[in-house]
Amino acid sequence: MIREDQLNGRIATIIRECTQGTGWDVAEENDGVFSTSSKRPDIRITRPSPQPPFVIENEYSITKVEDDCLNKLGEILKPEYGGQTIHTVIGVYSGPELHDSDNGDVAEERLRCGAELKYVAYTGTSQNAIRFPNTGFVTGSIRNLVEFVRPASEPADLIQQAADTLAAGAEVASKVLLDVPGSDLGVAISEKLRQPWP
Repeated sequence: MIREDQLNGRIATIIRECTQGTGWDVAEENDGVFSTSSKRPDIRITRPSPQPPFVIENEYSITKVEDDCLNKLGEILKPEYGGQTIHTVIGVYSGPELHDSDNGDVAEERLRCGAELKYVAYTGTSQNAIRFPNTGFVTGSIRNLVEFVRPASEPADLIQQAADTLAAGAEVASKVLLDVPGSDLGVAISEKLRQPWP
């Protein structure tokens, strides 16, 4: 049986290969990356701005996945790692096929041949986390995991803030456009939408 930290290194190696040329910095078992605590992420991934960083927590016990993910949400990376807050943690459960491997090479070969992983994303804060999927796990290979993390690592709370800002800006812009003296833009829009114009 191989240790979790050994498997983390093999997972990080394959993710690094799958994301080559994207500017992702994939590092496993980093000590001292957080400015707010001495916690150590299993795998830390930073990406070119404006893409936010995220953490992967790999566990042999499916019951530990949620606690380990929530434990890393909200941590702040040191300036040399970008200084950003961790808004997303991906939890991975590596089953017996992987942790019962004789050594790291065997585990890596199993990963490359499609060994099953179960994974989930937590975004937000540890006190107010959003889980995807809501229950259970997504199941797939390590390559499926890489495709999963691309959209899943975009923090839901930051996306909502951006959507709210966009909606507020659209409301202000519409008032400015529709209130221009002598403009019939409001009437034209109401006709197209078949809605009454005030």
